[in-house]
Amino acid sequence: MLNYSPKIFKNQSILITGGTGTLGRNFTNYCLKNLKFKKIIIFSRDEQKHFKMKNFFKDDRRLRFFLGDVRDYDRLEFATKNVDFILHAAANKHVRLSEYNPMECIKTNVIGTENVIRASLKSSAKRVLLVSSDKAVSPVNLYGSTKSLAEKIFTSANNLVGTQDIRFSTARYGNVIGSEGSVFQLFNETLKNEKTLPLTDVKMTRFWISIDDCIKFILGSFTRMQGGEVFIPKLKSIRIKDLITSLNKNFEITGKNGNEKLDEIMFNLEESHSIIEFNKFFILPPSLEYFIGRVSGPGHKQTQKIIKNKFLKTILLEKGRKIKKQERYSSGNNTFISVPEIKKLNKKIINSIKKKKFIFW
Repeated sequence: MLNYSPKIFKNQSILITGGTGTLGRNFTNYCLKNLKFKKIIIFSRDEQKHFKMKNFFKDDRRLRFFLGDVRDYDRLEFATKNVDFILHAAANKHVRLSEYNPMECIKTNVIGTENVIRASLKSSAKRVLLVSSDKAVSPVNLYGSTKSLAEKIFTSANNLVGTQDIRFSTARYGNVIGSEGSVFQLFNETLKNEKTLPLTDVKMTRFWISIDDCIKFILGSFTRMQGGEVFIPKLKSIRIKDLITSLNKNFEITGKNGNEKLDEIMFNLEESHSIIEFNKFFILPPSLEYFIGRVSGPGHKQTQKIIKNKFLKTILLEKGRKIKKQERYSSGNNTFISVPEIKKLNKKIINSIKKKKFIFW
């Protein structure tokens, strides 16, 4: 996936909201083994997962476990004191449960995100990164809508920093293979003894990313972030029917729900007009209105040009280019992972769980 600069994390502290989730615990495991963070703060409301993580990492002295909810601003403000990096991964992400409990999803994904921003602005943090989802693009369900709002709140936060040296950016990506609540977990754990698995539509596709690539993408985004941009990885897609086939199962068509898409979209047609393409990723620059007060220039057009040019080159001196063809980046119109390749990925995940390289609960 993306390369990153280990130097920027040396002797630094990081707080991970939702830190006991699949991403949080595997991100923590990777950082403990490969990076020299001074301190990693796990912030989560799940007491039982805190207990499991504490035992798994055998009371590593670099770890701090903070019970807390992103809905609780006072607790967040206390937890973010003297941190350098913040990874905001806390979210209600189950699509159907969010539809049934809309205000609970909004309180966590939207109001909780605002709390993270407010607490970050009172902390010593320099870089704050939001974990988002392809479901935030042209959303059709409540979960996607809340992640879309969270992205916009994070981008606009850069207009509140004043003279502070702090940046807010977003990492937007697709389904993480084997994460909690994912279709892979559903098929392998909940329905592993079933001969036939449910499939809402034979044409259904999704973007697919491994946990290792996800972690490196996040670290690469932290390395490159200038503030306000959305980082989007170049990913392959998977047909859900191929996933079922790879598990040696048959499928039964159940019919598509109104709150899910046939294909997911990483950026839509309207966003494609601004997208900057790099070798392994895309950047969606912030809209002009968030940054017009921070760039000096005699007029609107010159200011707009300065902002757009800013994101054409990364801190690592990678040069990007505006995409020529304006179109949406869809999982249905993409390079697909074959059934044999999916089988290899399945085995890799299972072996990683056995060897405790992938922490799966």
